Amino acid sequence: MRSRVLILAACFFAGAIFCRADDSRHVELKAVASTDSTEIHPDSVFEVTVSLMNPTNVVQHVRIPDCGWDRVWRSNNRHVTWDFWDCDYNDVISVDIDPGDSYVFPKPLRMYVTGGTKESHIEFKMGFKESTFGKTLWSDPVGIDVIP
Repeated sequence: MRSRVLILAACFFAGAIFCRADDSRHVELKAVASTDSTEIHPDSVFEVTVSLMNPTNVVQHVRIPDCGWDRVWRSNNRHVTWDFWDCDYNDVISVDIDPGDSYVFPKPLRMYVTGGTKESHIEFKMGFKESTFGKTLWSDPVGIDVIP
């Protein structure tokens, strides 16, 4: 924030008519989650594919853990979860997402609905949180029917 103010002040004092203070942490990505499963049994596994879509007209950059990228995702429903996989190393990789393109994470999350739910229909969103920007990007709701 301070650097943005300094850039704007410098533009003002320089008499620049067109000047913009870019905040490199501002990322306009959209989290996307999808599954082919519409009906599941409690505690049975279903796969959810997660991706980041770039709806802007500029390249977006994001840094994610190489091996443990499943840890930057979360579900907004406490009954929908997955077991994090083992990861012996966790280098951070940079991913560039071209305008209008998506980055699909390497493999689906193997998720399940915990047996503690009594609901017959569950909706959940998947959230992506990465340190480049300070908020969680949430997907649209995903709905599944739980068969006893």
